[in-house]
Amino acid sequence: MSLPSNQVSASGKTCLITGGAGGLGKAIAIEFLKAGANVVICDVNAERIEQTSSELAALNGGGSFKAVTADITSTEAMQRLCDQIVGDFRTLDILVNNAAIMDRFEPVAELEMDMWHRVLAVNLTAPMLLSKLAVRLMLRQPNPDGCIINIASTAAKAGGLAGAAYTTSKHGLIGLTRATAAFYGEKGVRCNALAMGVMLGTNISDCFRDGCHQEGQQRMMDVLSGVKPRSCDLKDVASLCVSLSCGSGWNVVNGSVIAVDQGWTTKTMNVVHHSQAPPEYQHVAWIADTCKLLMGLGWTVNYIGMIRKSLQDETYAMSLMALCCNFAWEVTYAVIYPFGSRLEKSVHYSGLLLNCGVMYTAVKNAPREWTHAPLVQRNVRLIFVVCVAGWMSAHLALAAQVGPLLAQAWTLVACVNWFVEGIHGDRRIFYGTFSIRFLVAMTQLTVTLLVEKGSLDSSDHSSLFLKTYWRKDHEYMASPLYLWFVCFFLLIEGSYGVCLWLVRRFERDEAERKVKSL
Repeated sequence: MSLPSNQVSASGKTCLITGGAGGLGKAIAIEFLKAGANVVICDVNAERIEQTSSELAALNGGGSFKAVTADITSTEAMQRLCDQIVGDFRTLDILVNNAAIMDRFEPVAELEMDMWHRVLAVNLTAPMLLSKLAVRLMLRQPNPDGCIINIASTAAKAGGLAGAAYTTSKHGLIGLTRATAAFYGEKGVRCNALAMGVMLGTNISDCFRDGCHQEGQQRMMDVLSGVKPRSCDLKDVASLCVSLSCGSGWNVVNGSVIAVDQGWTTKTMNVVHHSQAPPEYQHVAWIADTCKLLMGLGWTVNYIGMIRKSLQDETYAMSLMALCCNFAWEVTYAVIYPFGSRLEKSVHYSGLLLNCGVMYTAVKNAPREWTHAPLVQRNVRLIFVVCVAGWMSAHLALAAQVGPLLAQAWTLVACVNWFVEGIHGDRRIFYGTFSIRFLVAMTQLTVTLLVEKGSLDSSDHSSLFLKTYWRKDHEYMASPLYLWFVCFFLLIEGSYGVCLWLVRRFERDEAERKVKSL
């Protein structure tokens, strides 16, 4: 077959891929064959080797293909394999340490030594052995240009995605990658690792035939359910391996751990879930859930009250800019950057729907407010659209700068304070709406104080649970600035309640005085 003009060429290169009879290893073999390389795969599964060999024998771009049944944990078997490669192709240019096995999510206290030795032998000792043999062959060339690719995992970056054995092996593989790259990079041998995320079509499930450690597996599922990672296509990963070893410009990449996970490890993996909470949390879990529910209920009632007063008084219930900024915030974090638990998402969605009602009443009644400014009166709808778009661009820019989670948190407190100030500029408010909003402020202050106290007093588990249990993106709540925002919000709300009561009492007294004067 002819090589496409945009295809990376591996012509003349010889590549060894471990675990090449299925899953990712097979996909990598296919892409190297298409690129014109001589490809050797090895696998311990003889049946799969035979099947894959028959499938790939006719698929090549000018190179040769060889499949070998071999145990990569055997020093003698790997030495024989390398001798065969030298005999058939004279040298070895590329090594892909792909073969690996999974543990059963066992934590260290329940880990059997047989499982430990087996996982470490396949996932770490074998890549070390093959790297040792491969580097020796690569350095024999007059102008060495070797490449080793170690298939690692996101488990090399965290502790809750597998058991103790697998996690340790992948952390060790990263260390092997960097040590190899540091010593042999200047001598013409590069070594990099791919930290793989979720992939479909691999053989990893074979390790779970005899069951799993339920708690360990559940912890992994909790992490995945929280970040909802997208899966990587095997063909794309395989193409990356070809480019990394033979592509233009990749020769400067050495000692890198490349995240191949659709970006999901850029999200926090410290996900809120009861299984990750300290034992003390179980006694007070209802506090956090109640706080979220009360805040969601409070803003729901607040929006309903705004719609009611707008329709009743034929006006909009707050200043135009604050209204547009708040609506843009709801759209940004309910539609563009949705996150959180089902409860948190339902709060965002309900807030957005009710905000649509608030915006409708505002657009409908705004012309009555601008009779003194005909230009604004005639273009009020356009002004609303431009203002919302402008504020959305600001929210999105901040999210791109500091990350959606942090941007959502800080713009929330900013919008809330401006939102409340906008409402306070209008007397069309009733005690029910004010009371609910005041309850929201008190709830937020209580939660913040608990987090702040928990960060200072580690002996008090009733407050510590929030600091220990919440995601890292919630740690902003322990900052003095955030506490100031909440206290300022509470002060505004409280002062408005007092002013509202004084004004209403004055109006009532004035009305009674006029009646008596008649």
